[in-house]
Order: sequence, then structure tokens, then C-alpha cells
Amino acid sequence: MRGLQRNGQPVQVLVRPGASPDSLPGGEGVQVLRTPIGKVPWRPRYRALADYLESQSPCLYLPSDEWLHRSVCPLLSDRIGVIDRIDDADPQHLERAAQMGAHCNAIVAGSLAIAERLIEANPGLSSRVVAIPLPMDVPKRLPDRPLVWDAPLRVAHWKAAGPTAGAATLDRIAAALMDHGLPIEWIAVEEGDGSIIFEQADVCVVLSEYRIDRMRLLEAMERGCIPVVARGSGILAEFVNDCENGYVQPDDDVRGFAARLRALQGNPALRRVISIKAFASAEALKTVDVFVASYSMLFERVLRDIDMGVHRRSPARSIG
Repeated sequence: MRGLQRNGQPVQVLVRPGASPDSLPGGEGVQVLRTPIGKVPWRPRYRALADYLESQSPCLYLPSDEWLHRSVCPLLSDRIGVIDRIDDADPQHLERAAQMGAHCNAIVAGSLAIAERLIEANPGLSSRVVAIPLPMDVPKRLPDRPLVWDAPLRVAHWKAAGPTAGAATLDRIAAALMDHGLPIEWIAVEEGDGSIIFEQADVCVVLSEYRIDRMRLLEAMERGCIPVVARGSGILAEFVNDCENGYVQPDDDVRGFAARLRALQGNPALRRVISIKAFASAEALKTVDVFVASYSMLFERVLRDIDMGVHRRSPARSIG
């Protein structure tokens, strides 16, 4: 938001009345407005929010995940450009975004793979879907990792809250490595851990492709941690080129995962080469500046389309 303001684009953040000051987004210099709704029945809430947005038209509206903020979109006029965003391929989230798309001028997907899945769910959205990955804060230099032969391989993995298919596969990989007597040091990454934890690991194993898994994968790569990932539906493989900046294995290929880890443990020079490529890949991904520029161009396109009457929203229902 601050980046958009630096580009000369005015930004307002609408938040619920009573929201904690600590939870307010935007940061210094960003105008934060509390939505003109209180503890009243839902119809007046809709009307108040819709009236406020209409008073600002022509404008752009990027709804949050809150039910009220999203549900008002079908009621808005064509003078308001609605831009939705989806950052994971969860089937329920894809279905919701596909349904919401009829009321949107544009839908931003967090990756090309997610964009393709969304268009598969609703082909009519193909002209309105654009991929803009989230920005990354890549360190200026690759963290140092000593080249030590015969040292244990430090492997980061996500700590599951309970039994999962990924956790079961990881247990089988660990058992296969034990059968070969491979020295392994497992590093469990928990939800609150900062990305610096990946500097303590040589490799990260990613066996699922939820949004948090994808973000943690990119955090690992930006720290030079080598990704070894399950192919899944291709969302993680979009960031990892097999045998170049990491490894991509079929989901249940336990022997294949174990073989990759054995090769990396036995050859620190190979680890160094792939680590450098993983870091370079992360560095080449979308920076904050590119992220802001991508959104700025999208905003300009949507506003131009509004002026030309390109997108027509279905007539609004009466909300009393």
C-alpha cells in the first residue's frame, strides 16, 4: 500500500468498527477508515458500505476475506472496479473465487498454476485472471554454509499439527534413510518460526502445496536452502526446476526422495551449486517494486475498462 502511494495512487484501507489499532494494516502514511457500519442488521450494513463505495466512484475495491466485504460486491455499480485475489489452490477457495469472479473486474492469482486452476473451474474468467506472486524479501547475499564432507545433512520439514499424508510420507522417507545409515539432522519448522531458520538447514522437504507451504518454500529458497518437493498438481514445481535449483519427485516416490537426499549428503560441492541456484531463483522472483508495479498496471487497466464500459456487472438486487 505504501508502494502504491509512492507511485501517486491514493489508497484507503477500510476496517471494521472496533478493530484493534495493532491489527490495522497499511503502516505510516496510509489512510485507514473504519467502515460506516455498526452493530445493526445486515441490510443496513450492506447499504452503508455500498453507499460509501458509490460515493467514491469511479474507484477500485479490493475486498478482504471478511464475509461482509465480499458479499457486497454483487450490489455495486459498474463504476466500481472489484479486484479479488486468491493465493492457494484449496478446492473450496477455488470454487468461491470462481463464483465470485462474475462480479469482479479482475482476479489476481498468486501463481500461474493457481491461475490455470481457476480458469479450469470457470473458463469464462480467462480474460480477467492475472498472476501476480506475492513479493519476497530476499537477503542481499547467500548465507554461508561450510563445505564439510561426511557431515550430517540438515533437513528442514514442516511440523504437522496432527496426522497427515505428508507426515506419513516423511516418516517413510526417514525410515528409508535409516536403512542406508545416512546421517541426517531433522529440523522441524513451526508456524511462528522466521525464515532465518532455513539458514540452519541444507535442504527443505515439501510434501504438500497449501498456501503456507508455498510461502515457506520460497522463504527457504531465498536463504539458499535446497528444495526437494512433491510434484502434486504442479504449484510447487512452478518454482523448482528439477536437478537445477532443487528436485521435484512424484508424490509417493519414497525411494526417489531418499536417493536425492543421499546424493546431497554425500556431495557438499553439489549442495553448494544447487544452493546458489535456489538463492538466485528466489532473487529473480517478484520483488516488492515489481509487485507494486504489476498491481499499478492492473489498476490502470481496470479503470480504463470502466471508462470504456468493458465489464458490466449484473443488475444489483435491492437491499432495502
